[in-house]
Amino acid sequence: MSGITTRHRSAAGALAALCLAAVVSLSGCAAIGFGGAGSVELRAFETGAVLSPGWRTAVFTSDDPNSANIYLSDLSLDAITTTAPESLDAVAGNILHVRMFIRPRAGQTPIDFDASNITIRHIVLAPGAMGVYGGGGFLLPSGSPEGRSFGGRIRRATLRLTEASIAFSDRLGPVELSGRINATRDDDAAQAVARTISGLLARREARPVDAPALAPSGESPTSP
Repeated sequence: MSGITTRHRSAAGALAALCLAAVVSLSGCAAIGFGGAGSVELRAFETGAVLSPGWRTAVFTSDDPNSANIYLSDLSLDAITTTAPESLDAVAGNILHVRMFIRPRAGQTPIDFDASNITIRHIVLAPGAMGVYGGGGFLLPSGSPEGRSFGGRIRRATLRLTEASIAFSDRLGPVELSGRINATRDDDAAQAVARTISGLLARREARPVDAPALAPSGESPTSP
């Protein structure tokens, strides 16, 4: 656990304790943030706690000048792309997917952080558990999707837990993501990360958070 700052020290301590307890109990909470791939903070609405550890992997791919898929993780690229999804069952970490579906252009599209041109999916891994936070926001690009590096600035993009395995416990609640990201173009690596995400979602049997959990006959469902 690293990189926790907050204006409310007690809230940071409480959240840090919850995250540590979640990892020890295999129930699911991990540090979130950006280091070498940029400087992004994830701020919990309810507690005001800010999580900002470093990330090790930052790659992107693009099919045209107006879109891009950016993948960041605090796991190594080898760990994500050269192992089967089941090999990540005992791993604690994060994988972030930012999809820009339209590149803003002056006079043609809105250029405002209140607009929307990205979707965001953030996967939190803990041993035996997984949660998926989803949402959207606005990316002010830096560079071109056709170049060797691409990223930009995000301000107050909103995310919430959208899917979770039964064992996952949401220790964050709704959050805002803000800061800068930067990634290197690597089509093969980015596509491999995308395949890993698909495999994780299938293997961990993530379900919509509003759906009832399945329980053996005679037992009550347990929420994540």
